[in-house]
Amino acid sequence: MKPTIALLVVVIFTAGCLVGASDTTIKALQTQVAELSARQAEPTTTPTAEAMPLATKATSSSLLDGARAVLPGDGDEAAFCLALSEALEDEGWTVHDAYEDGLDIESASGRLYMLQYHYVSSDVSRLMLFSLWAGVGESNLSYETLSAINVLNDSYNLAKISVDADGDVWIETVYPFGQSLDVAGFTSYLTWFEAAEDTLVLDLLADYLE
Repeated sequence: MKPTIALLVVVIFTAGCLVGASDTTIKALQTQVAELSARQAEPTTTPTAEAMPLATKATSSSLLDGARAVLPGDGDEAAFCLALSEALEDEGWTVHDAYEDGLDIESASGRLYMLQYHYVSSDVSRLMLFSLWAGVGESNLSYETLSAINVLNDSYNLAKISVDADGDVWIETVYPFGQSLDVAGFTSYLTWFEAAEDTLVLDLLADYLE
């Protein structure tokens, strides 16, 4: 579920200067989403709070194009998310919860994300990916910190950064697609973004994280 973001700082980060980072350091930095998100107020646009048991997932076999999963965009966002959860698990991702318009997912390396689906039209849909990182606290709400983050906003093009009321940091990326989603292509993007996020956290946001 996407939390209410008290101070939204739109930051556009470019993927131009991405390098590898220490898995140990990254895992130490990343906050368990379930712990910190419980401290947030209910967001304006959010998945339904009550998770749908994954045991009730509908099969997505009818949505397979040969051996490659292709999911049509669907105005029934809950049905799309249930089909996507099965397809992501087939690609090696772990799905912890499925909601009416989103999923809680985990990569093979243990990175946690909240995934939200938004159907716009028969030709346009969006998948929004959020990760939560423990901030250093109220100092992240200072003018100096927010100004420094805004400098990054103007310089990079990778993701949108938000600082919430507790000073914790949210990183968001959006994956738009047309009439259907190529699941393998999407998971390739997720894998690339996870590596890019390592550099983002270690090189640019380390001063603002625990």
